[in-house]
Amino acid sequence: MKLLEKAEKSGKHKSTDTHKPRQDASEAATAAAAKADAGAALKDTPLDKAQVAEYYDRLAELRTASKFKVQVFTQVAGDMLRKNLWREAAYAVSKRIAMAPAEHKIGAWCLMDSIVRFDQSKVYQ
Repeated sequence: MKLLEKAEKSGKHKSTDTHKPRQDASEAATAAAAKADAGAALKDTPLDKAQVAEYYDRLAELRTASKFKVQVFTQVAGDMLRKNLWREAAYAVSKRIAMAPAEHKIGAWCLMDSIVRFDQSKVYQ
């Protein structure tokens, strides 16, 4: 670390980041505004707390990585996706992962994996 600092001070070594593409100020401002608008739209829409509570309460049954239960909860999450309640499902699962005792987390992690891998073409049929 000290050698790098000495080299930079002496001017022999200049740290350049060649991996980041350059953007002019207008492109950066446009990208930042678009990102802020998308985030604001999601923040303005409140979660349906009844749906979160219902799904979270059901997730208490998921204590192990039972294939049957994971499939059932994945189907319920798919139904919630069809009703445009995907944020509620994601919040309930992440809350379950955070709040579950260590010995019960594996079921919730398997459910999260199953939801991510869920074939969305089935949802929109």
